[in-house]
Amino acid sequence: MTVLGRLVLLLLAVALQAAWPRALRPAGVTPDLALAVVLAYAMAGGPGVALAWATVGGTLLDLLSSLPAATNLLSHLAGAGVVTLAALGQRDDRPWLVLALPPLGTIAAYAVAGLRLHLAGSSEVWAAVLATLPTAVVLVCAALLGGWLLGAWLRTLRRRRARLSFGQE
Repeated sequence: MTVLGRLVLLLLAVALQAAWPRALRPAGVTPDLALAVVLAYAMAGGPGVALAWATVGGTLLDLLSSLPAATNLLSHLAGAGVVTLAALGQRDDRPWLVLALPPLGTIAAYAVAGLRLHLAGSSEVWAAVLATLPTAVVLVCAALLGGWLLGAWLRTLRRRRARLSFGQE
């Protein structure tokens, strides 16, 4: 995908997030579509790509948000940073890590956003931040379990392939 295509997708995510209907906000929580796009870009690119898209996405959301200045920017940078650091250490024998990256990035982003809001004196948003954290923790646990199962399945396939190729020689 080109840079222009990525920018259009991020702009669409920011616009959808900003215009999300109040009726579709359980407990006042809006899906963080822009963060999801930023984390996907961070997983696909390196640290420079993650930094650039986190800056663009966070700044765009800050322009449309009533939150204190730089809340979205800091949270997107934290989420993209966690995802990038984890992706740099990813190896083929750890397929669970790829599944765990987005929830880990989400946890980091919401923790930084909550801290920023707390420092700005806002306490009402903490309820929304805390309401989303259990979901992210459940996603991390599911990702770890799913990744472990995927890893076990891949190891089984490799052993079978090795036995078949050994028998043919």
